[in-house]
Amino acid sequence: MLKRLMVAMFRPNIDNLPAPSILGDGFRIRWFREGDENTWAQIECLAGEFTSEMAAREQFLSDFPDPDMLRGRCLFVENNTGEAVGTATAMSGQLANRKMGRLGWVAVSPYYQGRGLGKWIVALALQGIAKEHREIFLTTQTTSVAAVNIYLKYGFVPHSYGPDDEEAWMLLSNALNNEIPAPGPRTC
Repeated sequence: MLKRLMVAMFRPNIDNLPAPSILGDGFRIRWFREGDENTWAQIECLAGEFTSEMAAREQFLSDFPDPDMLRGRCLFVENNTGEAVGTATAMSGQLANRKMGRLGWVAVSPYYQGRGLGKWIVALALQGIAKEHREIFLTTQTTSVAAVNIYLKYGFVPHSYGPDDEEAWMLLSNALNNEIPAPGPRTC
């Protein structure tokens, strides 16, 4: 198991964004609606982002004190029974003292991983971010190897974020059997 270290990734432009592929039979997209903070917390907890749904809900309320701001920004993938099994958020944020788009809180329930839902949900969220921003960033961790692989394929590059950058990117490079470019200069 990989040591959990935080990393940041940056996409300097919105040129050639990946188009969402056809979503498999039995899945559909829907946007955040009132009460979805519990749904979000459950998915994030199942995906290993939190040790409890209560901790996830607390983080949700801290990050999104006004749930109305999530309408049209936080999306969910539902299965054919209407159960939400994946989520991502298209936000604004600050990196290197510049306002830009931020891809956040991407998660797919472990029971539905490996079906392309992560790729699809990231591509859709990036399309939403591109409506308002020309640059995009995200933060993630070394334990999210499959997600980092998607982000690299979708044009993100490492960005200097913290004192553990060198170790973090070496761990990810080894886990992906892929040479990952060194992070750019630390600017934030």
